[in-house]
Amino acid sequence: MQKYIKTLIFYIFAVIMIGKDRIIKLYEDTFGRKVDCVEKINSGGSSRKYYRLYGQNGSVIGTVGNSILENKAFIYLTGKFIERGLNTPSIINVSHDSVAYLQEDLKGISLFEYLTEIPDEKRYGEENRRLLHRIIDDLITFQYSDKHSYIDFEKCYPVAEMDEMAIMWDLNYFKYCFLKAIGLEIEEPKLEKEFRNIASHCKAKDDDGFMCRDFQSRNILIDNDLIPSYIDFQGGRKGNGLYDLVSFLWQSRIGYPETLKNELVSHYYERIKEFTNCTRERFDNDLQYFLLLRSLQTLGAYGLRGITERKELFKRSIYKTLLSLVQSPSVALHKMTYLREIICRCEEMFRPSEEKGLTVTVGSFAYKSGFPEDTSGNGGGFIFDCRALHNPGRYAEYKQLTGRDIQVKEFIEKESTTEPFLNNIYGLIDNSVEEYLRRGFTSLSVWTGCTGGRHRSVYFADKIADHLHGKFDVRIKLIHREQGIEEIIENK
Repeated sequence: MQKYIKTLIFYIFAVIMIGKDRIIKLYEDTFGRKVDCVEKINSGGSSRKYYRLYGQNGSVIGTVGNSILENKAFIYLTGKFIERGLNTPSIINVSHDSVAYLQEDLKGISLFEYLTEIPDEKRYGEENRRLLHRIIDDLITFQYSDKHSYIDFEKCYPVAEMDEMAIMWDLNYFKYCFLKAIGLEIEEPKLEKEFRNIASHCKAKDDDGFMCRDFQSRNILIDNDLIPSYIDFQGGRKGNGLYDLVSFLWQSRIGYPETLKNELVSHYYERIKEFTNCTRERFDNDLQYFLLLRSLQTLGAYGLRGITERKELFKRSIYKTLLSLVQSPSVALHKMTYLREIICRCEEMFRPSEEKGLTVTVGSFAYKSGFPEDTSGNGGGFIFDCRALHNPGRYAEYKQLTGRDIQVKEFIEKESTTEPFLNNIYGLIDNSVEEYLRRGFTSLSVWTGCTGGRHRSVYFADKIADHLHGKFDVRIKLIHREQGIEEIIENK
């Protein structure tokens, strides 16, 4: 075994040295002089090797990649983007076999580093908001042309467009590199059916442009004058630009404020109207599916890099991504009942020990749409039928309101049966919560149902959640199924 390990270490070192030697030779052939210094650059999750080479006239970036087709795609796309006036690194020279190439050193720091070094209260002032708006404008320039498609998609790598097959690759990346890696038992036919649903919504359409594929803050460099430049787009292809928008704005480790995200989403939509026939309704619907797709693809990457390859940086990001999915009001995820169940199970698995304890799922539903599914895996809990109480939905003035509106609350609270009904519920569930806490259980569900899942059941679910939060140290997951609402109420 010791001999095997020594051989493996030698092989890895040899591969690194071969890459380094290749890039040094290309530098010397290009500039006709020796390199002064070579500095290896962290490649993150990429299999490519990056180097900064210093010489008499400054520095250049050297890249060694074993995939020749991928290298050629990057070189081709770089030329196209420079033609359009985008700040991408120009190619200086390419080896005869296209394995190694030199490019301009754009310097600067990543947008991620730039933003996270600024104190929270100053991070999104007017100057940085203008910067983010400019990046959105550049993204539109990447994606769309005002005349015709400026990219020959057949030269993209590894496929010309984000079709259903390519989307299924991303979704299976999540299945095999994340779910299988953590050993979660799944019903594959049920999951496959929901994957196909996602793929049908997200596949490339005729009016789509170029998809950068990995448009996120670590691939955007910022110089001293706050001018952005862009790297790492070799996986780009034809596809819906919302994939890039989601990659940029919903990167979990940055955490843009919701108001800023909404502002930038609206700015993006107003710009793409120049190039597509997309209505705002279709845009908002598609956005939900791309949020889901990108989150699952990201979890696949975290599973590979963080769990299989044991890279702590990626592993630390898993829980935050899962939690954002659980807390998301995404209509798309709400429709994927089995996938939502899997996400909830994963979130509980990865929840930090200091956050663990009893989670009570409190929810409302409509009987006509079927009983709520158990996502905890334990199959237990309460269901209370609210249909015997007077229904405000019978009256025109309340029809469009919900159990969260003050008028409906006042209607229900005037009924003499409301208080006894609630007290009976409290008496039953309080005993269970006390016992679950004593025995260290982690999950309990309490559901209220009515005819439409809009008035009575919503009101009583909210009242139960408030009662439990006020009385017990428990985490509450509040779900109004028919309203597409999911909220987390953390422990006191």
